[in-house]
Amino acid sequence: MANYEVVNFGPKGAEFSFVHKGDAPNLWTDFFMLGGRYDVVMKIAPGVGVISSAVLWGDTLDEIEWEFSGNQFGNVPFPSKDGMHVIQTNIFGQSKSWGGAATFEPWVHKPYEEFHTYSVEWDFDFIKWYVDGKVMREVRADKNVPAGE
Repeated sequence: MANYEVVNFGPKGAEFSFVHKGDAPNLWTDFFMLGGRYDVVMKIAPGVGVISSAVLWGDTLDEIEWEFSGNQFGNVPFPSKDGMHVIQTNIFGQSKSWGGAATFEPWVHKPYEEFHTYSVEWDFDFIKWYVDGKVMREVRADKNVPAGE
């Protein structure tokens, strides 16, 4: 679903346009998704002040999200010499962040030039974030665990 924005669908999927100041095209569901794994295949939008995101958001303002800054959150040099781009992952519980909830990591190569698959998997005991099928971050109910441990 989308309100107020026009979302066109082309041969590569949904196409979002930022034409006027304040534009914020988006899509969302009108049903609940109760755990599982969710994938989005996307290129991020470049530009200072532009945030591309994929967010799972609950009625009590709980969030599990990916955020991509069009200028790599101000990290320099921009663009990076190796093409790796910083991604932010976040967890909010009832609209409040908690210690270790946000990370900024250089996890993806040239995200505005190439399509990548970003996934979130969550269950009662864990949340995992993936880039192109590889676990990049895992948070367990009992502790925050770096990927690969």
